[in-house]
Amino acid sequence: MARRFERTLTEHQREWLEHVQACRARGLSLKAYAEQAGLDVQRLYRWHRRLKQLGLTVGIEEVDFAAVQVRDWAEQAGRQRLHFPNGLVLEWGGTADLGLVGRLLELSGTSR
Repeated sequence: MARRFERTLTEHQREWLEHVQACRARGLSLKAYAEQAGLDVQRLYRWHRRLKQLGLTVGIEEVDFAAVQVRDWAEQAGRQRLHFPNGLVLEWGGTADLGLVGRLLELSGTSR
């Protein structure tokens, strides 16, 4: 049924739907994807909203953020793990600088 519906899409709708699907497949936020793909962020958001209203982004859920409590890193001299929403896990031994962790989150596109 989805294939039959896709045939009625305009070229622009199909193009932007591909961007939204690629964004989802990479596990990125719309903002991070737009920056990587060289797209205007606001334009991608508008197209995402339009496609969602048409029911074309069903199954593409929004990224949810959860509050976390960071323990004192000095107490945690063992293995450290950072889990990303897309399944990526960074692991290291010893302590880590919170500034470095924040920068990693920023580069990954998972922080706002």
